[in-house]
Amino acid sequence: MPNIFTLIGEQCRIKGVIIDKDVIIPPKTEIGYARAADAKRFKVTESGLVVISKEMKLHASLDPSG
Repeated sequence: MPNIFTLIGEQCRIKGVIIDKDVIIPPKTEIGYARAADAKRFKVTESGLVVISKEMKLHASLDPSG
């Protein structure tokens, strides 16, 4: 069986998010606090949940502090 993991970096703020397996979220990433910004990067449901699938590639550039 292959190794399956999800890694959430230090100092992340995550609220109302469904995260698939094999996703790496860089440190200091904020998801679920700014719906308009989230909608530009991820799928956001009508109820406001953010969905991050394993096909999505997250990079350190998502760090709001630059």
